[in-house]
Amino acid sequence: MKKLFYCITFYFAIVNTLYGQNLSLNDLLYLQKNNLSSDKEFLTNKNYKFSSSNEPAKSFFENNISYSWAGWSFSKDDEKVKGLLYLGMKDSLENVVIYQTSENNFNSLEKIAKSNSKNHNTLTDNNKIISSYRNKSIQINFIISAKEYSTREAYFITLENYVNTEQYLSKTKIDEEYNTQIENGNTSFNSNNLNEAKKYFQQALQIKPSENYPNEKISEIEDLIVKNEKYNSLIKVADMNFSSKQFRDAKELYEDALSVKPSENYPKTKIYEINKIITFLEDRKTKIYDYKETNRTDFDNYEFFVISEIKNQLRNETVDATVNIKIVINTDTSGKVIVRVENISATNQKFADKINSITNSKIPKAASLYEYFVSAKGELNINLQFENKEIKVKKYYDELKISNRYSNFSYEAKSLVSNTPNGYYKIGIHKKSINNSDFSNHKLNSYRTFGGMSSAILSVIIPGLGDAVVTGGKGSFMGSLTKRNVGFLNSPLATTLTVYGLIGVGAYYKMLSNQEYDKYLKATNPYDIEPYYKRANQYHHTAIIVAGTGVLLWTADIIWVAVKGHQNKKETRDFRKQFSFNYNPQFNSVSFGYSQKF
Repeated sequence: MKKLFYCITFYFAIVNTLYGQNLSLNDLLYLQKNNLSSDKEFLTNKNYKFSSSNEPAKSFFENNISYSWAGWSFSKDDEKVKGLLYLGMKDSLENVVIYQTSENNFNSLEKIAKSNSKNHNTLTDNNKIISSYRNKSIQINFIISAKEYSTREAYFITLENYVNTEQYLSKTKIDEEYNTQIENGNTSFNSNNLNEAKKYFQQALQIKPSENYPNEKISEIEDLIVKNEKYNSLIKVADMNFSSKQFRDAKELYEDALSVKPSENYPKTKIYEINKIITFLEDRKTKIYDYKETNRTDFDNYEFFVISEIKNQLRNETVDATVNIKIVINTDTSGKVIVRVENISATNQKFADKINSITNSKIPKAASLYEYFVSAKGELNINLQFENKEIKVKKYYDELKISNRYSNFSYEAKSLVSNTPNGYYKIGIHKKSINNSDFSNHKLNSYRTFGGMSSAILSVIIPGLGDAVVTGGKGSFMGSLTKRNVGFLNSPLATTLTVYGLIGVGAYYKMLSNQEYDKYLKATNPYDIEPYYKRANQYHHTAIIVAGTGVLLWTADIIWVAVKGHQNKKETRDFRKQFSFNYNPQFNSVSFGYSQKF
């Protein structure tokens, strides 16, 4: 008997080892209905081992539900997997099951499902044959999946409570629609679009009538709308009273509006402004304001007008003058404006009269605050400085010569003659300033060039004399010949000394030649005759070369002076074409109409 018991036990152990991986439909339904703890115990008893918590490569469920997955596998020792099972779990949902099994077990289970189901459907999709079987709540899919690059097939069985899933998806969709309306309502509410927010919350309430939050927000919005209507009505009337200067009535209404909506800044600002105005109206009765503070723009415009007109009317005046005046602007509460000139100190009465006329030719606006005229006073000080001089300037290229007592005007002089030819200039310095703002207009009164071609006659008389005339004493033929712009060689005296020096040396050698020749004529000793003659001849040749060089340089100097004089005249003609002549009564001379501003 014992032997029989052991044989039966051994037989069932062998069967369980060979076929334990094959789960029945009842097994799968049990796993689909129960929790993870029960399923784990059940699968362990079936010799399945936990293998993964990752989502399976093929989930077969296309319902956009995020499941938590747990996988078990069945295999013999040192052999490949014979069975795979995955449970998909989600709160509020029954499990979904994916079961991969052998072909025989697959076919066997499908026959059972087919015999117990009245709703059957088969389709092909993406290398799969899917046969679906349904009862009142459970759908079982039998899936044959072709493997890529292989002739073998894989067999899957899936289970889910489709009624439970559809209810969950429906609820999820309702939740999404509800949450969207709530989110839109909150956004509109936070943006103070109350009517729009109310519509969103009403739509949310239609989706979920039992929810309290939309009702609470609708009630809050309705209260706010009532408050806003009352607040806006009070503000509107208060603003009308403020505009009509009924400040005390306006203040009461702003205070009422603030009691309705205490967090609003607008009524606070208006109340503060009204308090300032009421205080101002009391001060206005006795206070004299600073016109520069009450009417800064008007004061600046008036100052600009006065200074601009003074510059325009006195720009061409050429007399020395100093003028100090104070312009006083007075306004009263009736809007009357009086402008008068005080504390006149002037060395030129004509200037003072013009300034007085200018100040009264335009009356500035009356001072005002909060649209009320006020008593105000403003002062504008004017200081005029006119200085006029005529200075003489000699220009030779970049070098200017000015009298020491006018050396402080060297900048103005250099600016005027910077692009003019060499020569002698008389410059009218007309320094003008108003409140330290310069509007000087210096002028070239007259111009005289250096010597012309006729200056060559002077070089005929004395070499270098013409150089001094055509260059104003600042250049020479020898300086031009040696390309020396500075130093002794660039002075006319260098030409004179060079020419006379060469001619003098030539005359000296001629004298020595004559002396040696006389000795030659008087010599009686044959041995002395030849040396005397040779020395006389050498001295003679040297005299001719040296004196000839001096004469040649003299001639070249005469030609150079003539050419330089011609250039001077040409530059003068070109320069004079740019200007017109005017008579200057102050200096009793004809002057050019050329001027330059600084």
